[in-house]
Amino acid sequence: MVGAMIDAREVGFGSEANEQLAGLLHDAKSQDVFAPVCVIVPSNYVAVTLRRELATGNYGATSWVGSGLVGTDFLTSYRLAEAVAGHTFLAQGRQPVRGVVIGAAIRQILSDTPGIFEPIAHHGATERELVRVYRELRDLEESDLNTLASTGERSSEVVRVCSAANRLLQDKWFDEFDLFRSSDLALGKVSNFGRLVLFLPQQLANTETTFLSRLSDVSSMTALIGLTGSEEADRDSNRVADLFNTQHLSSNVTPASASTVISVSDPDDEVRTTVRAVIGLLDQGVTASQIAILYPHRNPYARLLEEHLNDSAVSFSGVSSRTVADSMLGRFIRSLLALPDKNLNVDAVLDFLASSQIRLHVDGALSAPSVSWSQAAIAAGVSAGLEDWSERLSRHKEQLVATAAKERIRTGDDSQSSRYEKRAHEVNDLLTFVTELNQIVNPESLPTDWVELCSWLRQAIERYLGTNDQVGPHNGDFSAVEQILDQLQNLTRIEPATTFSVFRRSLETQLEDHNERIGKLGQGVLVGDIRQAWGLNFEHTFILGLAEGIFPTAPRKNGVISDEDRAQLNGALSVSRDVTNDDHRRFLAALSSSNKNTVLFPRGDLRQHKENYPARWLEQMAERMGVPSLNEALMDSRHSWAIHQPSFISGVRNSNFPASSQEFDLASLLDGRDEGQDLATVLLNNTSSFEAGRQLIDSRNSGRFTRFDGNLSGLVNPSTVRTNVLSPTRLKQWVDCPHSYFMRHVLDVDEPESFRHEFRISALIRGSLIHEAADRFFQDQISKGTPPGPNRQYNEHDILLMRQIGMEVATELETQGLVGRPLFWKRDREQLLNDLVGILKFDNQREPRGTVVATELKFGLPDGDFPPLKRKLPSGRTVNFRGSVDRVEKTAAGTLVVVDYKTGKLDSYKQLSPDNPILGGSQLQLPLYAAAANSYLGQDVNETHASYWFTSDSQKWATKGYLVTYDVLDAFDEAIDVIVDGIEGGLFPPKPAPSSSKWTGVGKCVFCDPDALGTREIDEKWKTLSLLDSLHPYIQLRGEDAIASDEQGDDE
Repeated sequence: MVGAMIDAREVGFGSEANEQLAGLLHDAKSQDVFAPVCVIVPSNYVAVTLRRELATGNYGATSWVGSGLVGTDFLTSYRLAEAVAGHTFLAQGRQPVRGVVIGAAIRQILSDTPGIFEPIAHHGATERELVRVYRELRDLEESDLNTLASTGERSSEVVRVCSAANRLLQDKWFDEFDLFRSSDLALGKVSNFGRLVLFLPQQLANTETTFLSRLSDVSSMTALIGLTGSEEADRDSNRVADLFNTQHLSSNVTPASASTVISVSDPDDEVRTTVRAVIGLLDQGVTASQIAILYPHRNPYARLLEEHLNDSAVSFSGVSSRTVADSMLGRFIRSLLALPDKNLNVDAVLDFLASSQIRLHVDGALSAPSVSWSQAAIAAGVSAGLEDWSERLSRHKEQLVATAAKERIRTGDDSQSSRYEKRAHEVNDLLTFVTELNQIVNPESLPTDWVELCSWLRQAIERYLGTNDQVGPHNGDFSAVEQILDQLQNLTRIEPATTFSVFRRSLETQLEDHNERIGKLGQGVLVGDIRQAWGLNFEHTFILGLAEGIFPTAPRKNGVISDEDRAQLNGALSVSRDVTNDDHRRFLAALSSSNKNTVLFPRGDLRQHKENYPARWLEQMAERMGVPSLNEALMDSRHSWAIHQPSFISGVRNSNFPASSQEFDLASLLDGRDEGQDLATVLLNNTSSFEAGRQLIDSRNSGRFTRFDGNLSGLVNPSTVRTNVLSPTRLKQWVDCPHSYFMRHVLDVDEPESFRHEFRISALIRGSLIHEAADRFFQDQISKGTPPGPNRQYNEHDILLMRQIGMEVATELETQGLVGRPLFWKRDREQLLNDLVGILKFDNQREPRGTVVATELKFGLPDGDFPPLKRKLPSGRTVNFRGSVDRVEKTAAGTLVVVDYKTGKLDSYKQLSPDNPILGGSQLQLPLYAAAANSYLGQDVNETHASYWFTSDSQKWATKGYLVTYDVLDAFDEAIDVIVDGIEGGLFPPKPAPSSSKWTGVGKCVFCDPDALGTREIDEKWKTLSLLDSLHPYIQLRGEDAIASDEQGDDE
């Protein structure tokens, strides 16, 4: 305790405290309006607000002439200490210390003498905890530090590290504790402040109390100590009174109760409910600045409140939920700082490219094409490291150049080849960019001191984003980053050398702690942490988060200094239970500081799928109201102060003032539905989106086939929904799922890429290798005049040639990065070579067989030997087809044999037969290929046989096919008519394939099930749609078990 006596007076929070303060000012200025008075306030915000409120005269006259405040200062203890003691430190060249500087000092000590912290000395969490404890220990006197050090080894080491850090800082830096302890007070300045009034002190530090007592030796001081009426909550108030050598305060204050308690579903609904109530208050004429919305934690409340208040166009002031780390510049810096430790990992580089508009060249205004570069890096199969980037991008560039040349020769069309050349140029630019980036972020070339590291970052920002005057709307973020870098480079005075990881950690911490402010103080609704409302008065206050573990905060054990050790200091250090008492005091103070208040209890949290329990203070409040529990009050309508809001919809229904135009429209629709009104006639603010949503829900809940279910009849141009030349693969996609066809080939929406960093060669590439190698082998045989026939016995030379050709194709695919990881590719390649050899070894098992007359017979394709195949359909229309037949043979009896290689499984083709030749329209290749072969090679042909050959040991080299008769071709033509009618008629209903798992319900169509949550609703609607006449031809074609899987064809 201190020796001076301060006139400590108990006072309730709110208007009572302001009235007493006005009375004290009046007494001090009763003779002289210019008599100096200094009001010591808990925060700078209170200083601004209190001066404004007292000047209104609403709390009484502040001088004999009225409500003037001439000669009255409003200062925090820290600002007052700076005014009366700061001159000494400034004369010594010392600067105010910041947390980042303390962190540097802690690191320096841990680096030199880590002691028991050696295993964890380099961890950021260790540094953060010691910085936090450092500030606590700075408030202790030497005797208390010695007592704490004697409690055990860990506390002793903490005291040692923090004391050493303080000694390292004390010559160049000072903190509030140095100011409070200063013996060199400018007594004249103290006297000039006149009478001192300590207004609602909050958690005064020990040294701060001593400082104030010393000031009272020079100028008289009165302390207005706020009481809540709760013994537990007022512990800190009585501690302050004890330190001021004042008798224990006896409170006549009754704990405040909330005007209204609302139970809502979750934090989102807390915010929506609050915003609706705020709009109602504004409508009643309450000034926005007289309303406060307080929360216990920034996450998730700050962001939710900011979003909903902005949507509702309600003016407010507070600290933004957005930090500099969330800004474009912050994202750029964080992605850049991640690169040195990632060795140019492709994901890290792509994140960097996507973080901002990165400049392509240092002296140019063009931005890097991040999307096309990302696609190029993925297609090239880049993994990490400059060597890998260089090798794979160079190889990919060569492939693109070669493809461009082939396209120009094959089609004579410069537009397509130019696209490949453009992509090759982009790949070259990407490689140049990554090479330069590697030089900038190479760990071996990075600086090792704060000044140079800050300079490195400034240069990187200028290289990739431009200078300050080039960034436009982001200039504020650039200024904030510049201030942070100025602070960091000063750390060289404490920590001459550092590491990049420490630089990164320190910078990221500063970026995350730097928030911008929204609005101006005292203008608009106050939105902020409940700590910010201490000492402020409002007409109506909303307090959010009244649930155990949220507010009050969940108790947590103190870190490096245990509660047991802290207790040895008799209150000089706080213990865990003090957190709950402090929360309670803030809560009661906020309730007392407003004429009316509303507190909200979130019953759960949808983000974490958990249930909450009401804060204990709400239960105590219910008891004071004469109710056994809050739950009973919420369920009993007689207790009007307790409101149970079951859901968001309930809140919208019962609100007189929806929070936004969207809520207003929703309320109108709900009212219209209750009244049996046609929802199409309800007047809405946002007609387009609500009307579209209403129509969608209405149509999908009906039995009608509408545009929301894929019925675009009359809405599409037949000439634009299908190509002039048809392919069986594309037609199969409509049969499989018309909606998928619409997405892929009408809207040109690609399926999400899933080939990124494949471990194994994909099924598509596996099939391509088999087809290409087999084609080259048989082309070679035909060109030599030795086409294989039914009696051909393949020798070792043939087998070696097939393996050699297979290796050539495999190498080509490998150079394109399409074969997966080397660990698996070696085994997969050998298996594929064995399958190629099997085409020769097991060729004599096929029936029928003939002499090879064509391989890769292409028709209707740009590089094909034959024009598109024309067929006249039963409807009278003539259509053209394109495709590529793997192999055509001719028997001595004049039968053409069409062979189509399959590298997949036989299972889904088992039902294929002359009676079911197209499997419900899903297998159109055999009839089409047979017709094409007969058309182009059918001289002296009696009949045509077509079959699939499953070319792998796993499928036992089975074949599945049939003789292609007129009946088969008629079935094919009829199916094509149905498909073309459906496409041109705009029939695109979603019909996902049968679920891949009956347990998960996850279908195979990525367009019907984009979120992989299943297609139950689509399946249920399909049961109704399948009965409609308009879809009868499709239903009849498809059948129940009609869909067979297939590899991608070569006809696209």
